[in-house]
Amino acid sequence: PAFREPYCFSSLSILLLEGIPLQDDDLLYIHHLPNLSKLNLNSTGICDVGVFHLVALRRTLTTLMLRDNPLITNDAVPALLLLSCLQVLGLRGTAVSMTGLRRLTPFSKHLSLDVPTKCELYLVELHTQYLLSPLPPLISHPEEARILELPALKRNLSAHAAHNPAISTMGSKVMLCARLAELLQRRRDDLAVRMMV
Repeated sequence: PAFREPYCFSSLSILLLEGIPLQDDDLLYIHHLPNLSKLNLNSTGICDVGVFHLVALRRTLTTLMLRDNPLITNDAVPALLLLSCLQVLGLRGTAVSMTGLRRLTPFSKHLSLDVPTKCELYLVELHTQYLLSPLPPLISHPEEARILELPALKRNLSAHAAHNPAISTMGSKVMLCARLAELLQRRRDDLAVRMMV
């Protein structure tokens, strides 16, 4: 009830709600906290809607702990992207996947990330997904794929297929170009996520 009063707790900078069962709309009561920088919502039962309610704190929130909330999914990532001051984000125990984490790469230079176990295992095994460090004449930038001729496309994909047999080197030039560009973009994003962990 106290949080419902305007101007109450205006100097509050840290709020720990870990383990307290919350409804998503309960987070509407903390919108007016102008100095809130650290918020712990671990194990509160909130979902994606609750994360969107936190966008009102985008100018001050630097630490956000969302661990052990399995109803938080990739659908919450657009809201997280708006929290541009974030320096620490806890997502272990959520349903956010690598697809969602890759979208957080704009924060890679200043964000420390705690990721779900499945994603952590994927990041440890990156060397089984593709060639981690291509050396010339192989390319490492996805933008370069479009200028390669067919033999060079096949040579690049073959180098990655040596680490991941699921990568096909068959198809037209257009198909191989798209496949290589997509693979290299995924590699770039994966490495950016790994840098945040």
